[in-house]
Amino acid sequence: MRRHIPNLLTALRVVAAFVPLAVLATAPQTAAGVGLLLLVIAAATDYFDGLLARAWNITSRVGQVLDSIADKLTLASLIVLAIAHGLFGPIGIAIALLLLLREIWVGGLREGLGQRSGLLSATKTAKWKTAAQFAGLLLVFANAWAGLGLTWAAELALAPATLLSLISAWDYSRRGLAALAEEDASR
Repeated sequence: MRRHIPNLLTALRVVAAFVPLAVLATAPQTAAGVGLLLLVIAAATDYFDGLLARAWNITSRVGQVLDSIADKLTLASLIVLAIAHGLFGPIGIAIALLLLLREIWVGGLREGLGQRSGLLSATKTAKWKTAAQFAGLLLVFANAWAGLGLTWAAELALAPATLLSLISAWDYSRRGLAALAEEDASR
C-alpha cells in the first residue's frame, strides 16, 4: 500500500483541480477562499508526494506524468477562477495568459517528442517556476478573500513566475526544437 501513497496524493491534486468549476458562480470572496484552500492543499500534496516517493525510493513514470498534469490543471483552473471573478486587472490577465500559453507550448513540445519527451524532464528552473506560480496565486486569492486591497501587489507577485516561465520555456524550446530538427534531419 505504501508504494501507492505518493501517486494517490498526486491523483488527489488532479481531482481537486476541478473544484474551481463548482464555485465559478459564487461570490468572489467565496471563490477566493476556495482558491486559497485549493492552493494550500495543492502545495502540500505536491511537496509530500515527491518527498515520499524519493524517500521510499518508489518514484515512477506515472507519478512524474501525473505530477506535471496536476500542476497544469491546478494552475489553469485557478487562473480561470481568478479571471472569472475579476481578481486580475489587465496586467494580471496578460501575465496569466502568458503563463497558460507557456504550459501549452511546453506540453506541445513534449508531445511532439513522443518517446523522447524525457529530454524535456522538469528542470530546477521549472520547479521554481511552479512554486512561484503557486505563491503568486496564493497572494492573489488571499488578497481577494481577506480584502487586503493589494491587487497590484498580488499581480506583481506573479512577475517572478513569469520570468521563470519565460526562462524555462526558452530552455525547453532550445532543447526540444533541436531534438525535433535532429529527428527531421535523420529521415
